[in-house]
Amino acid sequence: MRERAKILVGNREVAKRYLGDRLVWSGGSPIIFEGILILGAYGNNYYIGPIEKDVLKNISEIKAFQIEGKDVFKLARYEFRYLYNGFIGISVHEPGIQEYFEIPPNYKSSKNIKIKLLRKETT
Repeated sequence: MRERAKILVGNREVAKRYLGDRLVWSGGSPIIFEGILILGAYGNNYYIGPIEKDVLKNISEIKAFQIEGKDVFKLARYEFRYLYNGFIGISVHEPGIQEYFEIPPNYKSSKNIKIKLLRKETT
């Protein structure tokens, strides 16, 4: 059986680790990342970032995400992939994503959002 990752301080386990207001590590938690990022659209991708390198190692584990004030969005067809300079992208063709983000494809601007990247669809 694979042992889960954990951080110990003394004899106590640390459940979450923050860098400023960003959640950068949580052992066994469905949350991979929580913080404020840039959301935009360009070409056939929505992009989100910048994200720290440690979080990018878990990009294939992202199965859902949640923007503050909205329900969890579960990925059905596509996966996030690394784009450049700490930004990840998801296809604009993911079912329902255009309505969720409320940004049309090829929108050449961006906005800040509070988002959770999740290992599964519920937190």
